Amino acid sequence: MHTRTLRKKLAVRQALGSAALRLAVERGLENVTVEDITAEADVSLRTFGNYFSSKYEAIAARTGTDLEQDMYPRILAGAVIAAAQVAVRR
Repeated sequence: MHTRTLRKKLAVRQALGSAALRLAVERGLENVTVEDITAEADVSLRTFGNYFSSKYEAIAARTGTDLEQDMYPRILAGAVIAAAQVAVRR
């Protein structure tokens, strides 16, 4: 695959992850849908599906963690939310 294509794919993946994280911090994770994330990143639902299987996976990719969906309520209630807020500010 060409370097240009890889850069574009990485940019889309990062945009989706950043949008997911930003919206989760702003609204709370349970108040964010995949549709919200795709609208924020200006991509289609199908494109989202090419990169991630869930909003949880998109956030995990942005935060550099490998977390399961059932862990997020506990994590977001704890210290990781502070790290997420710092990441959004960058």
